[in-house]
Amino acid sequence: MVEKFAADNDQNVDVLAGNTVGEFIIRAKTPGRSFTAATAMVPAATGTTATISSVQSVVENKISPFKSLGLDDLEINGVKIRATNAADDIYSNQVASSSNPAASAIAMANAINTHTPETGVRAVANPVVLKGNSTTTGSTKLGTWDAAPNTTKDVNEPVGIQSLYLNGTQIKIEFKKDDTPAERRINLVRVINTYSGTHGIVAADNGKGLTLTAADGRNVSVWYDASIEGLSPASFGLDEGSSVSQISKVKMGAASYAVSDKVSIEINGFTIDATATSATDQDGMATLLMTAINKAVSDSIALDSDPATLTSERTFMSNLIAYIDPNDPSAVLVQSKVPGSPFVMLGASATTSAQSVSMGTVRENSFGSNQITGIVAASESSSEARTVYGTVRLIAEPAHLPALPSTDGKAPNLTGVSGKPISINTGDDGFSEASNFSDLGFTVGSFGGRSSSDMDPPRIGRLAFQIGSSARQMVTIDLADFGKGGPITGEITGDVDKSVEDRGVRIHTRDGATAVLNLLDEAMDKVNATRATMGAVMNRLDHVINNLTNVSMNMSASRSQIEDADYASASTDLAKNQIMQQAATAVLAQANTSQQSVLKLLGG
Repeated sequence: MVEKFAADNDQNVDVLAGNTVGEFIIRAKTPGRSFTAATAMVPAATGTTATISSVQSVVENKISPFKSLGLDDLEINGVKIRATNAADDIYSNQVASSSNPAASAIAMANAINTHTPETGVRAVANPVVLKGNSTTTGSTKLGTWDAAPNTTKDVNEPVGIQSLYLNGTQIKIEFKKDDTPAERRINLVRVINTYSGTHGIVAADNGKGLTLTAADGRNVSVWYDASIEGLSPASFGLDEGSSVSQISKVKMGAASYAVSDKVSIEINGFTIDATATSATDQDGMATLLMTAINKAVSDSIALDSDPATLTSERTFMSNLIAYIDPNDPSAVLVQSKVPGSPFVMLGASATTSAQSVSMGTVRENSFGSNQITGIVAASESSSEARTVYGTVRLIAEPAHLPALPSTDGKAPNLTGVSGKPISINTGDDGFSEASNFSDLGFTVGSFGGRSSSDMDPPRIGRLAFQIGSSARQMVTIDLADFGKGGPITGEITGDVDKSVEDRGVRIHTRDGATAVLNLLDEAMDKVNATRATMGAVMNRLDHVINNLTNVSMNMSASRSQIEDADYASASTDLAKNQIMQQAATAVLAQANTSQQSVLKLLGG
């Protein structure tokens, strides 16, 4: 059956040997693309009937949880927003099958912005950020193996040139045996940022790991080769914790095995055979298989250390270890040495159908909180990587209210300030199965307005003091966030809600205590810087108060000179004016009397 399917190139499926003898597995070549399988009875040459006993779905087909914006998904301020398409985003990578440019923050912002003249709302793609909190170099304790609960195993991190893949761009970094975590991060930042123009990502050292930022909001897919021994997300400063290593089990079903009987399995595409050199039981056959697997692992490690064979003869098994199941000596457990580095085990077979061999997964691989993907035999064209998507920020336009000043001496920034809230509603599809409204993170309601812009993180508030008669004569101060996730104490208090074992800031060891002291010093420096900023503003306010007090006193004195009366001078002027008025009256009366006397003489 496997050969028949392999010969049919028109099928969009791969067919592999299954987990048990006589079983085969059909797998879609393209993730997310479904297929149907049906069985039928076929008459054989002897007249009998051949049947397939059962068909079942081992892993259900799943559609990516990151969906594009549909035509009837979203309404903003009563306006239906058009659907997104791949042409809306020419920056997001299409190497990873999980990266859909039509579902990116850039595409969503472009679709919303085509309706800005109608909605009065503008969308901006938020940066996509990956933040690691752990960097390891040199020999790394990989933890406790299930086969030996009281022992640990040291695995040396690889040295030489190693590769990290950012949005399909290969970044090569030299790992040195005596690297310190700080030196490793410096080199990673330098190399990654050299190619930022290609992959669109900027790296920064956050003190514990790397912070990768795609400022334009493009999709981000980051992966590494999970088949290289000791290579892990922490090797690149991108470990966020909580990952779990995969454990798969191979069970010997037959009671006995004769000389030359063989059991075969396939791990990461490499076939491993265990052949009995003498009659043995199922426990002995399990030991032979365990030995064969660990021999293939040792050979793979040797090949990985030789640059000439790194890409041609590798068996892609370096990061595995096999041991006998402590609860079942007839079973072999195969485990990934590095949590979060998966492997594929298929193709169980035996010499005869009576010698059944079965396989299953005891513990699924988990990437935990890590956003970087481990891929077996990774390359620039690997399509299995997961993708981190961005979000959008909605801004009401045009501005209807004056914004608070951004800094002293500069005009208020009116961008994103509006007195009108933004109304978000579902489209015609509502919350039906056809709608992507909820999957895209939208919520029905009215949002935005002035407060959402002025309180934009990392600020938790802004105080503005009017210091003059002009609208721009103000002194402002942004209040820093002292909360658990704020920039002041967030490095120490950001994980307080996690269990004690999962916290990154602990003082249970000498190194942990030293690290906490360093973080406390950094927090105190930030507190002192904040106090200095507040003190500077307080000094400016004191100066403004003194200056305004002097201005007020001078204005009062000027007004007093203008408005207040000089009673002595005014009284003198009044008496003078009264005397002059009385004298004028007397002279006029005398003049009138003289005229009458002359008239009498003339009439005499």
